Amino acid sequence: MTSEAFYKKSFQIQCDYPTSKIEKDKLMIFNSPEQWVGGFPWIVSLQYKFAGRKGAVPFLNVFIKAAKGDNTDWGCIASTQVRLQSQQPDVRDITWTIQKEYKHSVNSWGSQKFCEWSKLPSYVKDGKLNLDVCLVVLKETCKGGTLPPAAIEDLLKTKTTEIEELKEALQKATAKLEEKDREIHSLKTQLEKEKARFRNEKIRKRETEAANKVAQENLEN
Repeated sequence: MTSEAFYKKSFQIQCDYPTSKIEKDKLMIFNSPEQWVGGFPWIVSLQYKFAGRKGAVPFLNVFIKAAKGDNTDWGCIASTQVRLQSQQPDVRDITWTIQKEYKHSVNSWGSQKFCEWSKLPSYVKDGKLNLDVCLVVLKETCKGGTLPPAAIEDLLKTKTTEIEELKEALQKATAKLEEKDREIHSLKTQLEKEKARFRNEKIRKRETEAANKVAQENLEN
């Protein structure tokens, strides 16, 4: 994964459009799967909210949450753009952009009035709302991030594979060294035999020369 890909991610989410009346003033209607960006897990949530005051209208709101669930000293600044896709040619997409600091004490930020609830039908396709999300974590602000579990698992698998490959290479190298040791031992054995044969030949030669000399002396006498 490149550095840019680690700190920036674009993805799409789909939310079922609620067709039944919502009785509550506030209700989370959707939580996206975790998306890992910059070493942190992120969740995009959609909320129905109605202020309840006279003349107020309900809205769809968007929340961006850094879902790192521990108490460690972590934090980052992230910029997010959310675009609700229009399904009508005469209706514009709705875009919302936010840049905030996320940390353990404040890990979620949201829009106040993303889209009036009554206008949502223009953004529904096949019973679903479609949103494009682009999330960028500022690299220099990251503190306490980590690799996503899947990446850690892949890394462990890669390291395990590398270790097994190194073991196999070591076994092959050891086998070659043992073969060379046997060849060297065989050559040393042959050399010792040649040395012994050479010494024996020299001894026999000296003995033959001595015997010939004695015989020659006897003839002369």
